[in-house]
Amino acid sequence: YLAAILASAMAFFGARGAFVAGELDWMIGAIPVIEGAVLALILRSLLSLEPQGQRDLGRLALVAGAALAFVTVAIPLQLKQQWITIGWALEGAALAWVYRRIPHRGLHNWGLALLGAVFVRLALNPEVLVYEPRGSMRIFNWYLYAYGLVAACLIAGGALLAPRRNKQGALPVPPLLYTR
Repeated sequence: YLAAILASAMAFFGARGAFVAGELDWMIGAIPVIEGAVLALILRSLLSLEPQGQRDLGRLALVAGAALAFVTVAIPLQLKQQWITIGWALEGAALAWVYRRIPHRGLHNWGLALLGAVFVRLALNPEVLVYEPRGSMRIFNWYLYAYGLVAACLIAGGALLAPRRNKQGALPVPPLLYTR
């Protein structure tokens, strides 16, 4: 599994160079999506090889995280404009979702770190307001899209990463209040 992840990373850079040299920039996002799909197949085979109680969670978490990372890399590669923040937010929420299925602390920590980085990038960076000029539409523009999608990912990540013991009845208290 380590060899497959490292080979995927090397193949990504080689294929990216080939796509750029072949003037196929318009579909460069397909490279990491295909590599993520291959790693997802490897993850599926790992799940079928080991019985449920004897699975190596570290191995599963690494392969799942690498597959998600490749798919997330496709977003800023293909779309070019300030999409790295949205990619990080989607990856953080996806890692939180995977953490619910593969309870490995690395998935939890990476998901939390990505969501934290996204919050810092959008909330504490004054330059974010000059990255993209505001469009002609006052409300439905890049800012609403970016902040709305990131907020949805932060809420989803908070709900998925909340400890199960912090519940009041059926309602998870920390995701509702977002205070600690």
